[in-house]
Amino acid sequence: ARWLRRVARMPPRMTPAGLRYPPTAEIRAKLFVPPLIDIIDRSRLRFLGHILRKHGSEAFNSLSHRLCMPGRPSIAASDGLRAQLFDIMRAAGLQVSDANNRVKWRSLGDQWLRQRQQRGEQP
Repeated sequence: ARWLRRVARMPPRMTPAGLRYPPTAEIRAKLFVPPLIDIIDRSRLRFLGHILRKHGSEAFNSLSHRLCMPGRPSIAASDGLRAQLFDIMRAAGLQVSDANNRVKWRSLGDQWLRQRQQRGEQP
């Protein structure tokens, strides 16, 4: 955060209560950096598109069954991952058949993220 404050030229301010450091969200907004959740969702959409293009939805289903989280049953973790990925896909207005068209996949995904940022939504 200290480095970001220097880059954004937002030094701490003196208030009656003491030094006040600008919040990270304020710094990110000044630098036009998208929220971290949007960056994560974009990479999740790219991952899902890659898997669907390369192997089809059956391969994604079998892959997600092999994924597991430490200390948790693999089926519960994979169902959660699959549900998250397909929820993001549906929210962006994408369908499984759209994965073969990279331009449409990326443009609809980016459009959805821009609209979500403009509305100020948080998932």
